[in-house]
Amino acid sequence: MKATALLLMMAATLCFAGIDDFYSFNATTTTYTPITGTQIGTILSDADKKAFLEAAKVAVEANRARVDKDDANGVAKLRELGMQVVDNVDKSKFQATLAPVMAQFEKEFGKANLDKIRNVQ
Repeated sequence: MKATALLLMMAATLCFAGIDDFYSFNATTTTYTPITGTQIGTILSDADKKAFLEAAKVAVEANRARVDKDDANGVAKLRELGMQVVDNVDKSKFQATLAPVMAQFEKEFGKANLDKIRNVQ
């Protein structure tokens, strides 16, 4: 909870410390959107960067847990409603179909980077 409170505090601080430097305002929807490319390191002290990164790690784990729970509940509900759900999909057909795209991605992003993504557990 401490990490979440820190993130909220930092967000509130940004609101009062010149939000327009980091967000663009949409008058139609009355929402703020983060400006792409804002480097967190340019606005935070080293101690705040460390705290922010620690809080982000906690947030990532909480988000993953929530997504896993929602996924499991959603699949269970679909089964309950009579849908046949295939758990063990034959991925080889998808991989074969996407081979040309993956070859382009390897050129663009590097095979090592794609292998890191493929090997995430």
